[in-house]
Amino acid sequence: IDNNNNNNSIIVRPHSSVALHAHISKSNTNNETSNWGWKKFAAYSGILGIGTFCYRQLRFKDKSSSLIVPAASIIEIPCPEEAFVHPYENESWLFKAFLTTKRFLFLSMIFIPCAAVGIVAQITNDEKWRNYWLNMLVEAFDKAGCGFQKFGQWMSMRPDMFSPDVIEAMSRLQQTVAPHSFEHTKEMIHESFGHEINEIFESFDQEPIASGTIAQVHRARLRPEYANGVQSRDVAVKVRHPAVLDETFVDLDFIFNLMNYSKIFIVPFSQQHFVESLQKQINLEWEAYSLSKFATNFRQEMKKGELNFPIIVPNLFSPSILVESWANGGSVKEFFTEVGDGFKEIAKNTQAFGDQIGEKIQNQRKDIAENLFAMCMKMFLRDNYMHGDLHAGNVFYNEKSQSLTILDAGHTSSISEANVANFGEFLHGVCSGNADELVDSILRMNDGDQSKLNKEQFEKDIHNAVNKWIREDGLGHDGRPVCVGDLTGEILFSLRKNAVSLPGDVAVSLVSIAISEGLIRQLDPDFDMNLKALPYLARYGAFGSIKKRSQKLSLA
Repeated sequence: IDNNNNNNSIIVRPHSSVALHAHISKSNTNNETSNWGWKKFAAYSGILGIGTFCYRQLRFKDKSSSLIVPAASIIEIPCPEEAFVHPYENESWLFKAFLTTKRFLFLSMIFIPCAAVGIVAQITNDEKWRNYWLNMLVEAFDKAGCGFQKFGQWMSMRPDMFSPDVIEAMSRLQQTVAPHSFEHTKEMIHESFGHEINEIFESFDQEPIASGTIAQVHRARLRPEYANGVQSRDVAVKVRHPAVLDETFVDLDFIFNLMNYSKIFIVPFSQQHFVESLQKQINLEWEAYSLSKFATNFRQEMKKGELNFPIIVPNLFSPSILVESWANGGSVKEFFTEVGDGFKEIAKNTQAFGDQIGEKIQNQRKDIAENLFAMCMKMFLRDNYMHGDLHAGNVFYNEKSQSLTILDAGHTSSISEANVANFGEFLHGVCSGNADELVDSILRMNDGDQSKLNKEQFEKDIHNAVNKWIREDGLGHDGRPVCVGDLTGEILFSLRKNAVSLPGDVAVSLVSIAISEGLIRQLDPDFDMNLKALPYLARYGAFGSIKKRSQKLSLA
């Protein structure tokens, strides 16, 4: 079995091949014997061919057999024993004060000129000034570091909240950010594993093939002695950027406060849990664990070749380095439809390819959206372990095998045991437009000061929010599928207005839902997430758990 590039090609050789070769060579001295030998060879070949065909039919019944992932190839990585603590938490107050001041001055130098140009663009309403401002804004987000880059990526996934030119500009942050030097990569590999780069890898591309917000990725080939547990020695090596520790310690507080005072972004939830969940991404050991957990949870989908997660190379991961199997394919962004407010399709960009090819691309988009949604529902409701950063750059599609590969699992979320049933009811309330169910589930999860709550006013605000975005027939008022992000945004406005605060795990999960919706509906603008979610809610209940309150989660 040749497992190269995950392609299980079978080569069958007869046990008597040496004897057969000797017989054919010997028969060259006699023409009649030679003819008889070739006849026998043809007969053996025919039998062998039929046998091979039958064997393949029995061995690989599924049409996606070339992508079958043997159970042994899914390597389970243990959960890091210690709770995540940012490395700078144990530093002195003087160090923290210095770092905070330094970052504040640095960010001010970047964003103040950008804000000034933005004001000019707003006053003049000139397209050239606006384009200049957008370019400055993207460059500012890029220079500011990983926290702002993540924020920009999230903005690019919400065309229902931002104009198309902002979406197009911010989407550049999904592709690549400035890489660090190869010297830093070599230093981190030696520091993590105690070996030089050429001792572990047979070949290693110095230029990264991608550079993300937290780390950059190099293509490499492992030496045989380090390829334990993986089918192919071709791997991706993820190396954390050197400035990430500084950026994640301070910047997330700045971003959170900016969102809190904004009229667009609403954050009625605990800052501490939200920031900690994002900071956890800088420890690549957690990403190794998450990828392993996802591969285990989706073992059956991987066996069928429908879905893939990179396989971690044992003993080759650390807080700053992660070595994983190579993923083939390209970003699903190539299949995006241009959409605007409310995910309304602006232009059908498949017409240039002709009707037949255009229809094929549309069908591919819908299939990808459907498969991504099914995966998200299983993550949310079946497994209670969600990928928290599903933007287009983290989802690859292989057209040849028609399979998806999910990357970059550093940011994940799950609901605590105490909130499982309540959050399940909240989701059901959103999908069904049941305002009473929303009110009850939110109030049970409320972390805010109960004495400040006017329950009657809160109930009225939630009912108004639901009625604003959902008609009686379950569609939006424009006759199209409801934008879950708009509805939850309206609900979050009501929460802040009424001094209601959600737990951090619920907050992170809501952000994950918003990012997932943005991805899915840029593939298929008419995708009705509310309607399609109800069968999953009925099947899995509140995250697969049978609890008293979660028994209410049914289609009825």
